[in-house]
Amino acid sequence: MKRPYAACRYVCGSLAAVTAVTSALPMTVMANTSSANFDMRRQVVNLTGILNVSDYTGQVTRGDFARMLVNASSYRENLPSSSVSVFADVPGTHPDAVYIRIAASQGWMTGFLGGLFKPEEYITYKDAVKAALTMLGYSDEDFTGDLASSRISKFNYLELNEEMNRQPEEVLNQTDCMNLFYNLLKTKKKDSSEIYGAVLDCELNSDGEINPITILDDERKGPILVRKASA
Repeated sequence: MKRPYAACRYVCGSLAAVTAVTSALPMTVMANTSSANFDMRRQVVNLTGILNVSDYTGQVTRGDFARMLVNASSYRENLPSSSVSVFADVPGTHPDAVYIRIAASQGWMTGFLGGLFKPEEYITYKDAVKAALTMLGYSDEDFTGDLASSRISKFNYLELNEEMNRQPEEVLNQTDCMNLFYNLLKTKKKDSSEIYGAVLDCELNSDGEINPITILDDERKGPILVRKASA
């Protein structure tokens, strides 16, 4: 069932991204990804409002990653206008405070000793892996032995690592996050036949990839219907 959520607030910037030319992409970014595949992935994460890829090699902070997680969830529909500080280094006035609180309360991300979140530090691969698996419905009880290694094994088994090649302690850049969230969208939730992307009205095409055209079509319907209704 389609949710009534209108993603119109994301579409203005996203439409420009759809027509962006990929010929200028850095060779380091394009090394393992075809131009068409890269552009399709970028379109999907832009159109869904998760991430506007602006700096392909720019490293991503923990605060930024918390924002992406929330943007990839249904929680983005009803964001509070203010946030209570839950970490000593994240005051309520911090631009990512609301997102950090949600990401922490859902168990997608965790803080550090001393009640710190370290929002300006960069997100590591192992922490991003934990976040993605948690969003799919996995918990610590699903893993044995070394949790970080066990999670990464599951992450790889689910092919969430497609187009990614990072070590556990390496930090992620925007291209890594683009690939991670795209892969997340097309992966089935734990013990379910439904892909995670269904929460954002994503659908798979015959090749098992997210179809950006259906996302764009859904977003276009919202404002058109509103204008007709008010005429």
